[in-house]
Amino acid sequence: MRPTRKGFDLSGLSPEHRTVIEPAIVACTFPTTRILRNTGKPVPVAVSDLSRFNAAMEAHGHGHVHVDGEHGHLLGEPDAARKAPLGLYWLPTADHPAGRIEVGAHAMSDPDLAREVFLAEAAHAVDYGAMTDAQREAIRDRFDYTGQGEPPVGWFEEIGEQDYWDWRGERWMGLFMAAFAPSLPRPLETRQPWTWSYDTSDCRRARSIMRRA
Repeated sequence: MRPTRKGFDLSGLSPEHRTVIEPAIVACTFPTTRILRNTGKPVPVAVSDLSRFNAAMEAHGHGHVHVDGEHGHLLGEPDAARKAPLGLYWLPTADHPAGRIEVGAHAMSDPDLAREVFLAEAAHAVDYGAMTDAQREAIRDRFDYTGQGEPPVGWFEEIGEQDYWDWRGERWMGLFMAAFAPSLPRPLETRQPWTWSYDTSDCRRARSIMRRA
């Protein structure tokens, strides 16, 4: 088996885990090889016991961790305070210029969930390794705000958002999968109280926006 598949380094996966994750890569129509072309390195993918970060999980299903100079974003269920995260995206470093991905071992018992978690984290790798600023701005404008009060600005919380569900940079996970892997189930997304929405026309537009190299 090839260690690298469409811009993702799968060499750290067991054969059993690879049979779960690889169909998500196959189903995804976005040319994720663009990550490898732009950064020169594939995105490592691992399956691990993420319960080591239980204490970092917040009630809204998100958390931040800092380990050995790396900054990671945790993904979990709503009301997931101190429960094992489902996924972890480590932000880019010199060694991993488009970041790296960990899928929680306990998520692997549900292949649909595991694939959704993987592609949700892969959306961040695409963000950092294969999106231009112009594409990001165009994608940001596709979302409709369904929350209360003034819509938050920006992409991630570093630009002012206070709540994980308000970050369009996180909502991009769902739009990416809906646009580029529509055949795969998204059991987690429907349980999350997002304040940004998108529809099929936004999926079509996202594919057009991201078609540009």
